[in-house]
Amino acid sequence: MLPVARGFEFKLTAEADNVAIVRRALHALLQPAGFSADRVASITLATTEVCANVVRHAYPDGSRGLIRIAATVSPDGALTIVVGDHGVGFVRREELETAVGLGISAALASDLRIESSSDVGTEVCMRFDAIGETARGEAALGT
Repeated sequence: MLPVARGFEFKLTAEADNVAIVRRALHALLQPAGFSADRVASITLATTEVCANVVRHAYPDGSRGLIRIAATVSPDGALTIVVGDHGVGFVRREELETAVGLGISAALASDLRIESSSDVGTEVCMRFDAIGETARGEAALGT
């Protein structure tokens, strides 16, 4: 039998309490897939930083927007996480360059890409190398 990808995809209201749900879902996906406790902690930190940015910044008018989360562990062990919203997007490039949480996420992920516009919101795609391949941020942080 060929190996299959494992993962989850869901939408949550952009509220601080729901970031904990993302954290628990990642643990439930990654630990059985063989990720070390340190690796799970790094990936969870990177992802929850992005989710916290959605909660804080995506819907400044007080509207109850959504966070979209998808996480997939491919058959080769690589992990892709996509976090999206339908919020206001990054208003100025300087916001992106000074975003501390996104800096942490970028340092921990093997690759991080952001697409953002005021009419469709923001999507952050993070890739984490397969088990056994050390992500650049994890090596730098000693995890």
